[in-house]
Amino acid sequence: MAVFKPGKNRREIIEELLRDLDPSLREEARRLLESMSPDELAGLRKEDVYRRLGKQRPS
Repeated sequence: MAVFKPGKNRREIIEELLRDLDPSLREEARRLLESMSPDELAGLRKEDVYRRLGKQRPS
């Protein structure tokens, strides 16, 4: 399920995605997400962030 909901701004979307990520990956993920366009962020899921970072999701 994508995180984007109408009425959310770019910063809120990024913060929501980062909230549940492993703390050791947050800064790297923040740089990745801030470089993405709003259209790319709209349908992004946490699993997609892990895949783009090339990391395994922690169990």
